[in-house]
Amino acid sequence: MTTIIYIVRTIVMEKEARLKEYMKVMGLSQWVQWLSHFILNYTKILAVVGVLFGLTYIMIPHTNPALLIILYALFAFNVVYFAFMISTILHSGTGGTLLAVVGWITLYIWENVFMSFDNIKVFSTSVRLLSSLNPLVALALGLKLIGQFEAQADGLHWNTLFHPPSPDRTITMAHTFMMLIIDGLIYVLLTWYIEAVNPGGEGVPQKPWFFVQRSYWFPRSKHEESGSNDDEIEHGYIFDKSKIEKEPNMTPTVRIINLCKTYTTSWVKKISDCRFVIFKLFYTLTRKS
Repeated sequence: MTTIIYIVRTIVMEKEARLKEYMKVMGLSQWVQWLSHFILNYTKILAVVGVLFGLTYIMIPHTNPALLIILYALFAFNVVYFAFMISTILHSGTGGTLLAVVGWITLYIWENVFMSFDNIKVFSTSVRLLSSLNPLVALALGLKLIGQFEAQADGLHWNTLFHPPSPDRTITMAHTFMMLIIDGLIYVLLTWYIEAVNPGGEGVPQKPWFFVQRSYWFPRSKHEESGSNDDEIEHGYIFDKSKIEKEPNMTPTVRIINLCKTYTTSWVKKISDCRFVIFKLFYTLTRKS
């Protein structure tokens, strides 16, 4: 839980301080920012996974260590993206931290209640898989399967990955891996969607159905399809040469292309596209003696 609180608070405080908007203005892509957060935080959690693996493997020497590492690594991925998802919902450091605590405790209580009833009477495979949408439940079931294989003095290996520990059980370790992967993908999609419709700060929110719009996936296709011989394309924008003042033979310092203002409520829908180029001028100052 401490790791989740740290990740959520770091990202939310970054948005609260408007650092995210500053980095966007400087040209940083959104996916690059999220990738940097993922690499940084996932690397830290993998260090904890290494310690946890060492402590666990002492008790299960017959199990293939690679399978245990994969189980912990998939769970760590879910932890990171659960924190990412929480960080996109609120834009206050205090609120984000509180929501992270409440969310993780809810998953923890869910896992404890489910596993308590499952130990009394084994649930069906469908119920187990549905409850494995909680990554804590998937981890608990995976560790339980490893313990059952270890009790047979054989341990869990690659050739038993798709086999249950006993004939009266139907769930396998492959099911656990599959559910952890599905959980991770769900958290990734929720993070991406909530971040788009609820960017916070000075961000521009997308429409709730933005993912079905062609303009979201191909933002420049409209300009590229409407090109003609009389138009010039520069940096993905189209402008008519006849409407542009001839540029001097100088190196531009600032170049603004396709500047416009769109109104949604006024009868003036759009001010014509503007293009500005500012050139660097050199002055020689001489002082008369």
